Amino acid sequence: MMFRWQVPTLEPRGYRMGYALSSAEAAASREAHRSYARAHGARWLSENQWGWSPDPACHDRWQCVYEALASRDRELVEPITNKIRERGLSAHLTTTQTAALVLRFVQTIPYEPYTDAAEPLGIRPPALVAAQKGGDCDSKALLGLLLLQGLGIDTVLIMSAAHKHAMLAIAVPSAGRSFTYRRRKYAYAECASSTAPLGYISPEFLRPNDWHVIEVARPTPAR
Repeated sequence: MMFRWQVPTLEPRGYRMGYALSSAEAAASREAHRSYARAHGARWLSENQWGWSPDPACHDRWQCVYEALASRDRELVEPITNKIRERGLSAHLTTTQTAALVLRFVQTIPYEPYTDAAEPLGIRPPALVAAQKGGDCDSKALLGLLLLQGLGIDTVLIMSAAHKHAMLAIAVPSAGRSFTYRRRKYAYAECASSTAPLGYISPEFLRPNDWHVIEVARPTPAR
């Protein structure tokens, strides 16, 4: 799968990168997610609605779902992380510029809403989002989060029940809108759009403003 995307704030603007999973890797990622869903009693209720039994230890009912996906697929998306890291180092990109490079990459993946039970819990594993070049809002956002975390950039996933939408928030200096969480400023990062710059959020998504942070833990580096 070849990706081509533009980053208006960088020079050069145009980028391209290849990515693929083996059939065994893709099948393992898919089955791990389905096994998790079965183990937690996942059931399709209606369009965009799933029921399941979250782990009691989860601070948010989605937290453990995202962390399970992140844990399984983090290694599978490392080739993308490594290529972006190499580009950032060779071009001496700032953290904000690197974040913009990742955001534009994720945005170039076509947005695909899931309206049936084909994707357990209504989310596609991050590696499959890249390999199949398609995903809905939180599937794309989780892929972006893994890439940004892999680059050492503080990132959280945010979700709104009222708007049935998920985005990223990235702790980098940026024009546009941001919010403060745990004494740090996070810029909004819309992954579902194909053109939204870092710091953009549709005004419609701020009425009501019920966005809340879902922290997805990243592994502690080995000593």
